[in-house]
Amino acid sequence: MSESEPTGTEVASETGLTDTSEFEDKDIHCIDCSTNLVWTVGEQAFFRDKKLQNPPKRCKECKQAKNERLAAIAAAQASGVRQRIEVAVNCAKCGETTPNEAAFCGNCGAAMGAPAVSVRAEIDAFSGTFAGGAIAMGIAALKRAYPEARLGRYLSDAGRAAVAASAHDCLAEAAVRNPFLSMDDLERRPGVLDRPKLDGFLRSISPRYMPGHPEVPVFHYHDATDEFAPFGPALKTMKRWCRRGSTVDVHVDPVGEHIAYLAVGAPLAVAYLADRFAGAPAPNGCASPPLSG
Repeated sequence: MSESEPTGTEVASETGLTDTSEFEDKDIHCIDCSTNLVWTVGEQAFFRDKKLQNPPKRCKECKQAKNERLAAIAAAQASGVRQRIEVAVNCAKCGETTPNEAAFCGNCGAAMGAPAVSVRAEIDAFSGTFAGGAIAMGIAALKRAYPEARLGRYLSDAGRAAVAASAHDCLAEAAVRNPFLSMDDLERRPGVLDRPKLDGFLRSISPRYMPGHPEVPVFHYHDATDEFAPFGPALKTMKRWCRRGSTVDVHVDPVGEHIAYLAVGAPLAVAYLADRFAGAPAPNGCASPPLSG
C-alpha cells in the first residue's frame, strides 16, 4: 500500500483523510417501506464531517419520492392550486399497504366521528347557518371532482360567483366569506335539489346510499344534536351495515356540538383503535340500542 492510500480506518473526504475508527456499519430500517439499509462507515464519517446530527431515515427510492412530493407541494403553493399528495407505507400491525403515511391500515379497524353520510342532509344542515358558506365551498369541490355532473347549470349567476370565490377556501374561510348563506341564494330555480337528476347524483356520492358494507370493525361516535352532520342519516347507515354483517360500535352523546364533540370523542376513537391494533376482539353494538331500535 502506498503512503497516499487510506488505511482501513480512514476514508477520503473533500478535505483529506478522515478517521473512521469510531464507526462501524449499522442497520437502519426505512420508515416508509421498511427496507433494511446498511449505514456504512464511510457514510457515517460523511455525516460527521458535514455536522449532520441525525442518521438517514429513508432509502434512496423513498427519499426521492419524498423530495418529489415536496416539490409538488411547493409547485401547488406557487400556483395557488391545492393538491392531494399521497404516499403508501406498510401497516405497523399487519403489513398491508396503507396510504398517506398512516401508521395502521383500515384492515385493522376504523373510527368515524360524526360522518357526513348524506350530501343532501349536509347541505340542508348548513343552509342558512353561520357556516352556510360551506355549501359554496362544497359545491366547488364537487365540481372539481365530478366535472361530468355539470353542477354549474343548477346555479344562478350569483351562485356561480359565490362558488368560484370559495373554490380554494377551507371551512373557516368559506364561513367568514358567506355567513348565513343558504341553498336558496345559490340555486337557479327553487327546489333544484329535488330535481331527479341532481338528487340521483347526490345519492350516488353519499355513503348512506352506496352498496356494500365495511368488512372491518367500525367505531362511530356522534352527538344526537349535531348541527352540521345530522345523526339520523348516520344512524340509518350504521343499522344497514349491521344488517349486512358488519361489526359496529356506536357512542352517542344526547346533547353536543359538532366541533366540540369531535374533540371529546377523539380519545374514545384512539382507545378503540389501540385495542384493535393490540388484537383485542372488537365490541359489536348491533344488538343493542341505538342500533337495534
